[in-house]
Amino acid sequence: MWFLLILLSWGPLGFTWPWDATGPWPDGSDLPLTPLDRPQVEEVVAEDAANVRYAVFGDQRALADGEWQDLVAAVAQLHQSDPIDFVIDTGDIVQDGRHSDQFEFLRGILEPIDDLPYLVSVGNHETKNNLDPSARFHTSIFLGGMDPAFTADRYYFRKDLANTRFLFLDSNDLVYGDDGAGIGREEPVAGSRAAAQMHWLETQLTHPEPPGMSTVVVIHHPFVQTSKKHQEASIALWNYGAKGRKLRDLFLEGGVDLILAGHTHTYERFLLEKDGHRMHLLNVSGRPRTSFLWVGDGARRPKDIRGEESEWFEEEGWDLDGWTVTQEAVMLEDEEDQFALIESSQGGPVTLEVRLLDDDDPSGTKLFESVVLK
Repeated sequence: MWFLLILLSWGPLGFTWPWDATGPWPDGSDLPLTPLDRPQVEEVVAEDAANVRYAVFGDQRALADGEWQDLVAAVAQLHQSDPIDFVIDTGDIVQDGRHSDQFEFLRGILEPIDDLPYLVSVGNHETKNNLDPSARFHTSIFLGGMDPAFTADRYYFRKDLANTRFLFLDSNDLVYGDDGAGIGREEPVAGSRAAAQMHWLETQLTHPEPPGMSTVVVIHHPFVQTSKKHQEASIALWNYGAKGRKLRDLFLEGGVDLILAGHTHTYERFLLEKDGHRMHLLNVSGRPRTSFLWVGDGARRPKDIRGEESEWFEEEGWDLDGWTVTQEAVMLEDEEDQFALIESSQGGPVTLEVRLLDDDDPSGTKLFESVVLK
């Protein structure tokens, strides 16, 4: 009897997508897959531009039953009143990259911002955790217009835009390995895609940039987080490195100012410091959905650990090894889906504005925080 009552209440209680198999996402490959047609970012941002302004969001595939569409509409409305140069997505743009029809469904979601370049750090749902080559192949076709270097064997690339260099990475290879064999490797296998990416990244970050230039890394998996879900992958990435040099140290010593991440379906902002150097990590990845019957509901919820960061991270398994990690902002239970607006100017500050979806506001959003990062 109790099971029948649950089934009857399923609809009224709102337990729909993503608790069924695919939600709104089609699960076929009947439609021919073609590249996403977007302006090239180099055509939009002039080489001598003094500033750049862009929107950031991610992990919206779990909210594609209407909320992602609302977020895109809000970004489009803001773009009309105060132009945005391009959009960055921190990944998980489809439910399952093995199904080419899902990329066509995504094309429709993004239509209101089809005049904006769309740059992605590929997520694990697009690649099926590197377990199926067809997923990487579909993703490489759909996103192939982002950069000439972007192929199924290479998802990482660089963009120099105004006063900022952007390094888009493929954390799937770093976390799961080329073959998706699992989490836990602390360095790449010789001759692998991951090894080639680490060599490329080291080359990019050991070349000094002109004074006043900011460096932004875009990567799907974060290496610090407070939610329980995916914590193993986060710690693995924190410990990852090559040739005796940890990825986190490579970022810091290479002058990275800001890391844009996703994966956890939360919003968190951290300041990471070591030996007098500092960088920010911004996790912009939507919001968690309520689990069926609330089982595991807290696994994706971030925690407010402000003032207790060192103790908390050490207890959870991070070896901070001289690092200071400060949680500067966190999205808790009562918050909503979010996106960020970031602006940087030549020799000037890097400003961050985070907006939450809000049906009661004419713009469809409300301000969560506005801060100067640099």
